[in-house]
Amino acid sequence: MTDGQRAYEAYNAGGDPATANLNFRGEPCPAWEDLPENVRAKWEAAAAALTRCRSTCSHDDRCTLEAGH
Repeated sequence: MTDGQRAYEAYNAGGDPATANLNFRGEPCPAWEDLPENVRAKWEAAAAALTRCRSTCSHDDRCTLEAGH
């Protein structure tokens, strides 16, 4: 499982249990394998950015918003 897939799975599992694994329309989120390649690439890029920031940043979890990296 890639970091992007882990992030996607965590995103879908989080929040209100009544809407877990549902998109904004209330429809089930697609499986990772069924996501278009460009969407999977975006999840991978987001996970990589968080990994980079956490490994090099002295800020807390809000660093991507406050410090801009």
